[in-house]
Amino acid sequence: MSSSTSRKSTLSSIGPHMGLTGPVATILVGPAEESIFIHRNLLTSKSAFFNAALAGPWAESTTGVVRLSEEDPELVSLYASWIYNHEWAKDADGKEATFDTCCRLYVLADKLGSEALQNAAIDRLREYGMRSQVGLSVNTISFIYGATLPGSVLRKLVTDMLAWEMNP
Repeated sequence: MSSSTSRKSTLSSIGPHMGLTGPVATILVGPAEESIFIHRNLLTSKSAFFNAALAGPWAESTTGVVRLSEEDPELVSLYASWIYNHEWAKDADGKEATFDTCCRLYVLADKLGSEALQNAAIDRLREYGMRSQVGLSVNTISFIYGATLPGSVLRKLVTDMLAWEMNP
């Protein structure tokens, strides 16, 4: 089963059990514009970006279609899972989200103006730090510093983790 099919089946099984009704937004993700469907009321209540796009004076508010051409479909799928049930710890294959995935999800949440998910990602990253040494890679650190602003909570956390790892 492809990850795309897995994401669609996971999301379609979540919605009906929650008794959700109302219009659904279509999020076209990545260069291939993979479709992810999320109830508009949930999407706009969890994200300042989607609230502005789907309720403002933009074409998206009429069509209900938002393009995130530079984002990773897997990350947006994890975001959708979190919107519906506040759980995103597992990827489409059922594996626990890695430290790097949690960092990337924090950055996505920052872009989308989803403070609650940013907090959840930081909590998960702190759990990783308390369980064992994370062994931060240069690539992860470079990504974090390239994708966040000075003073970012994620930058502060990673700096603290590095300092902790360096302390014998």
